[in-house]
Amino acid sequence: MRFRRTLATLLCTGFLFFNADGAEKINLKRGAGSYESYDALYQKRIEAVKSIGSHDDAINHYSDLIKENPKNDVAYEHLAVAKMLKASEGNKSEYGKSLEASLNDLKKSLEIDPNDKQIRVFYGDVLLMGQKVDEAIEEFNRAIELDSSFGEAYSHRGFAFLAKGETEKAIKDCDRGVELRPHEKGVYLSRGIARMSIGESEKALRDYTKAIELGSNESTTYSTRGVIYVLQQKLPQAIKDCNKAIELDPKNGDAYETLSAISMLKGDMDKAENYHIKALELKSEDKTTQFDVDLESKEKTKLENKLNKSIEKYEGEIDESLWEK
Repeated sequence: MRFRRTLATLLCTGFLFFNADGAEKINLKRGAGSYESYDALYQKRIEAVKSIGSHDDAINHYSDLIKENPKNDVAYEHLAVAKMLKASEGNKSEYGKSLEASLNDLKKSLEIDPNDKQIRVFYGDVLLMGQKVDEAIEEFNRAIELDSSFGEAYSHRGFAFLAKGETEKAIKDCDRGVELRPHEKGVYLSRGIARMSIGESEKALRDYTKAIELGSNESTTYSTRGVIYVLQQKLPQAIKDCNKAIELDPKNGDAYETLSAISMLKGDMDKAENYHIKALELKSEDKTTQFDVDLESKEKTKLENKLNKSIEKYEGEIDESLWEK
């Protein structure tokens, strides 16, 4: 499974952002301690950027706005999103440069408004993607200092601790995130990943299921839950989730890898090989960074070892009723 997160930004009290036409500013005033959903805000940013046209069109558009007003912190934030979207769909070799460019844009935004807790977390996310884990933790700390009730900041810091292998701190932060934001899907996904890293598959399953109930409809959410179902020998559910993941994203190689493992458990080696070949083809096209690979391998190796043990234990002994639709 891929542990790289879609970058998200947050909305703080009185934050200004561009609406769909990328031009009009909207002032969203909120009460103390309240803010818009992390996922909802980032989705608005993506929609605003995409409404302008191509990624290059959006980059040029927000660059022009900054030329007109160098103090336009909102334009810098949207410019960073546009560059990240371009990076995610562009050449892998250019990914690092795009990360640095986005970091520069967010840094300029924070120079204009250093107390924007939401952009602190966004900045931390991009630092994390660039393997600057300690710097990312510092940004999450600053966001928490600005608002100790900022649930998503704890969850993202927990993910950073997980990248460092500090699972106890990761779980503690993720628990705090859920406590503060019990109706946000993202905090459950973060905790689910942390719980998987320490072998708590049943608890991880509950977190992923809760995230889906709250509206998480991402391909990676289903492919990850599919792995958890395999570890628990809930094979029909695993197949259903993997198929759902592929329906949402036909290029999800992780879902094909899991289907390959399931086919091995079933004893259908031809199908297992076909799924494996498909997964390899998709992996060769993947644009994940080395940091993604490093973080993924630490946690995924644990899951692969468990899958291999399941295959060894159950090969030839699987109850055929498990495969009934």
